[in-house]
Amino acid sequence: MAAAVVLMALAPVAYADEVREGLHEQQAAEKFREHYGDDDDNRERIRKGVESGELKSLAELRRIVLAQVSGEIVDTDADDRDDRIIYEFRVLVSSGHIVEIELDAATGKILEIEND
Repeated sequence: MAAAVVLMALAPVAYADEVREGLHEQQAAEKFREHYGDDDDNRERIRKGVESGELKSLAELRRIVLAQVSGEIVDTDADDRDDRIIYEFRVLVSSGHIVEIELDAATGKILEIEND
């Protein structure tokens, strides 16, 4: 239970999605760890990058996404690709479709927009 609370504080959107899917808190925490890993390397790198100004904050990236696509952000993932942090946002639009938007966390540049 304590691990679930810590993970929930670190990534509330992703964790909340797992709980909404009907998973028990412990199962949701395990699924979260499987997806994001047990180590905190990426989170620590992101935190330091935002503090130093090397990376844009999650709030800034969310504003960029919502300026591009009107809707509700329902999921967010961060990946390390080729030594860059790339965020993927999933946005539920009014038509009921999910639009996926990838952004470079350093520049805020939109890399890809994909409609599901």
